[in-house]
Amino acid sequence: MKQFKFFFPCLLLLASCTQDAALQEKEAVEIRLSAGIGNLEASGATRGVINEDYAKPLDVSFARIDQLTGGSWPAYTTVANPLAATRVGGAGQQGITFTTQQFYQNSEADNGTKLIGWYPNTGTYTNGAVAFDISKGTVDVMLTPEVTGNKAETEQFGTAGHTFTFNHLLTQITVQAYASVDGTAAMWGNVTSVKVKGQPTTCTVTLPKQTPTAWGTTADLLLKNPTTDLDMAVADLNNSSQTSPVTLGYAMFQPTTANTLTLEVITEKGGTRDVTVTLPGTTNSNNFAAGTAYTVTLNFKSTEVVPTASISAWKTGAPIPTVDL
Repeated sequence: MKQFKFFFPCLLLLASCTQDAALQEKEAVEIRLSAGIGNLEASGATRGVINEDYAKPLDVSFARIDQLTGGSWPAYTTVANPLAATRVGGAGQQGITFTTQQFYQNSEADNGTKLIGWYPNTGTYTNGAVAFDISKGTVDVMLTPEVTGNKAETEQFGTAGHTFTFNHLLTQITVQAYASVDGTAAMWGNVTSVKVKGQPTTCTVTLPKQTPTAWGTTADLLLKNPTTDLDMAVADLNNSSQTSPVTLGYAMFQPTTANTLTLEVITEKGGTRDVTVTLPGTTNSNNFAAGTAYTVTLNFKSTEVVPTASISAWKTGAPIPTVDL
């Protein structure tokens, strides 16, 4: 009887150790992410524009769906609320921290998780769709592909084939101007306004699609100051030249389906006129493309404004001709 009393506590201890080991094997594995910013080759753009080496923390959001028993997946419409997260500033793949810790599913089968992220986190999420206000032309809307991972070491987010990249959904122009002939600056007077005509004020992405699925009502989009993101200032063309143009402002907006873009240009003495900017089809894609930044130069001549355009900042491309006014 004494031997039995001694042996019984040992069995309890052994059972406890076995249970602890089993629990450790099934401990939840935290989801850790990193993400880069796509389609960028140069920095120094405006405040509103997010470049590849963006140095500040970036507040982003993610939608998450988990694989169901049997292997099927729920729709993103079942996601009640997105997950708030912050990307560390810097170039390349940088760490992302969720405001609320996230963990992989702990089952041994049918344990996948899908994530898709977007910026800015101020986008309005409703039933699997995100709507962005782009009416000011300063919002750099970005979206990641849908990525799948699970708790297995080689399948976790951040490993090969399971990384995130925020891709730009809008196109971008920066407009600059000069007076090419003596006396033309005085003839036109200051440039008081430049607008991109007929641009949507909202865009909506239905997850997990990678391009906008809806665009809102249109309005003319006034260029913004590249330093302050406020409305463009009145620009004096005196002392400007082809090699030293005056920067008027920038805007981000819906990519076009055609190779032309219309600007409304207003000057103090020349009044209002529409200027058509055309991309040469021989050197560029046939539209103002997503993730691509264009520099449009307005040449104020004695009788007309002549525009040219080139590609810069986000993607590298061949130069596009100046627009004469």
